[in-house]
Amino acid sequence: MVKLKADLHNHLRTGSYMPPRIFNRTVDVASERLGPGGIVGLVNYEDYRFENFYNHAGNRGNYPCTTSGNSLYFPQQDILIVKGQEVPTTSGDLLVLGVGIGGRLKAGRKVEDAIKEARDMQGIPILDHPFFNAGTLYGLDIRKKVKLACLVDGIEVHNGIAGMEIPGITREIANIEAQEFYTTLHFLLESLRRVDSFRGRLQDLRGLDLEDLIPDAFKPWASMVDVRNVGVGALASSDGHSLRELGRSYTQLDMPEYPSIKNAEELNKHLRTAVRSSRIGGLHCEDSKLGALRHMALLVPCLIGRKIDEFVDFGLEKLAWRLG
Repeated sequence: MVKLKADLHNHLRTGSYMPPRIFNRTVDVASERLGPGGIVGLVNYEDYRFENFYNHAGNRGNYPCTTSGNSLYFPQQDILIVKGQEVPTTSGDLLVLGVGIGGRLKAGRKVEDAIKEARDMQGIPILDHPFFNAGTLYGLDIRKKVKLACLVDGIEVHNGIAGMEIPGITREIANIEAQEFYTTLHFLLESLRRVDSFRGRLQDLRGLDLEDLIPDAFKPWASMVDVRNVGVGALASSDGHSLRELGRSYTQLDMPEYPSIKNAEELNKHLRTAVRSSRIGGLHCEDSKLGALRHMALLVPCLIGRKIDEFVDFGLEKLAWRLG
């Protein structure tokens, strides 16, 4: 195992188009900021930007790389770019890593259903920016927060663009709340594991009611959380929409050397274990206020452009129907 740096939540651009020049430049920036073994999560959002990036592989002048069905590995720079998808749900966004090329989770459903689909697709579900105004954990009581958090492999406790107030989207304390919740969750899970281990050691003693060994404060949680099947790590990500932000925030992970990983299934297995094992002490966190402002400024014309495209498509469809 080697310890490496991973920025697992990136979009690279505000728009979906991936120009040819971004291919080598992304690898260069990742190599500079994350170093050997660095991992970049290139995340789709109702688009196929990873696939657009992937299609540049093998083009003349681009760095040589190998593929494994959900990632690109650049052996000269020792950089891995993994596909992700940010899925809009009725409760906020869900980040899923390791989805296969061309694969896409359905949007607009309950977050629990999206997590189940992610599992079915062998993906790695993560609650990203969970305390945005419309985040998956925002406004829930503590029991519901814990129950939802225990369904995923990781929680993004630092998001680069969450460090500033964006009216209607995020609050300046969103990252602080995420870190405080994760600290509470980690303490709870570790306490329950100790209780479970203690009970296991004494299970052969006759005449002893093992339920009496659980402190009253933990009894409601012990019946709700199966700690033997739960592992929730802490992540820091840039959530960047430009190369300027790539690698500014990252998580330190323990992973095997990439040449030993044979396929996408094996990569997901190791990456899931690494994500589940990450803790707040292994994070490097930077805010990206300038990047957030730039993204918001560019998002408006992108949305306008999308509406224009939809209007044109509707008009052409209606004309074709009339011409019948």
